[in-house]
Amino acid sequence: MNGPRVAHLDFIDDPGVNRKLREQAEAARGLGLPIDFFAISHMHQDHDEGALRLRRSRRSAAPLRNIGRFLYGLIAEREDLVAPYVDPNYYDLFIIRFGKVFLAQGITYKRYSRRIVTEHHTDEIAELLLKAGLGRRILASVSLRRSRRSMARVGAIVAMTGELAELEAQKTGRADMPRFVFSNGAEVPAAGPPARMYRLGEPLQMAFAASSYSPWQGLDRLLAGLSSYAGQSPLHLRIAGRLENDQANAIRRVADLPNVRIQTVGLLDRAGMADLYAWAHIGIAALSMFRNRIREACPLKVREYAAHGLPFVYAFIDPDFPQDWPFALRLPADDSLIDIQRVVRFTEELYTRGDPGPSIHAYALAHLDWKAKLVRLYDFLCSLPSFRGRPS
Repeated sequence: MNGPRVAHLDFIDDPGVNRKLREQAEAARGLGLPIDFFAISHMHQDHDEGALRLRRSRRSAAPLRNIGRFLYGLIAEREDLVAPYVDPNYYDLFIIRFGKVFLAQGITYKRYSRRIVTEHHTDEIAELLLKAGLGRRILASVSLRRSRRSMARVGAIVAMTGELAELEAQKTGRADMPRFVFSNGAEVPAAGPPARMYRLGEPLQMAFAASSYSPWQGLDRLLAGLSSYAGQSPLHLRIAGRLENDQANAIRRVADLPNVRIQTVGLLDRAGMADLYAWAHIGIAALSMFRNRIREACPLKVREYAAHGLPFVYAFIDPDFPQDWPFALRLPADDSLIDIQRVVRFTEELYTRGDPGPSIHAYALAHLDWKAKLVRLYDFLCSLPSFRGRPS
């Protein structure tokens, strides 16, 4: 293949993200694309898991706390995000997933400049400021200034949505900045999902899955809606993922409501997630993306729901789903009380037309599978001025 050799470098230690990287790595290998995926963390040892390459982070432990990040970043911009993990001479391009805190990485962008493609999953500064505090405001201010300076050097921007692509391109100050919308995908099973049935009067089974429940997930919105639920249909909700103490306490306060049963199941492996999706009648996706100051999003969990034939509710604009798509219910993107009875009616009406799973699965195969998305990404990388003319 005459296209660029690409190293995709991800510095987030998160079970959901690592699962996504494994799926992307396997899809790239299956397609024969020269893209190597690296998951880099202090929790890893150097080894390969199939197509995914795990590497132990060489980053200083000093920036692990907010004050440490700030002080370390004030005195150093010497953090190379490339050379400690890959041979810079072997790869033509480096896709680096952008993090919320940008302090010491400036040297990376000076050394590799147009060979870098930044990947953006959120408005990083807005997410950093979701939790209040003087330290976070200082981090955000310094990170924004330094990231703008470094991003002006890069070869391209890849973002999850068009809204994010435009936002990040504006930070660079370059009108000619190449940009590409690379929304999240899924490893869609070739076989269809197990049959689902729902009869009126039976418990309505809902699944809410996330690695952890950041404010933009909207767990608090869901619990508030359940607290006000006065319907007759019994509801069973299973919450999968890591919970903070205050979130666990909030769940316990709702658990004794009439007609509402809530079960927390912790972090699940791939088989456990598949069992959860097979159990549920409907999935709950992110309900408070607006807290990140973004209207568009493409969460992994929505793709996983669709890949397993599970209808869902959500509260944002998703570029991969038309607004009138019949297998999902879009709720208001604000802090208004969620009308749980509306969710119940939507689910009941959906299942009166039969099992929605096969139609959802077919849509996922055609529009959400990683293989189709990676081909389009690689075509974009081949077109970049920073690659054209480099020897293969």
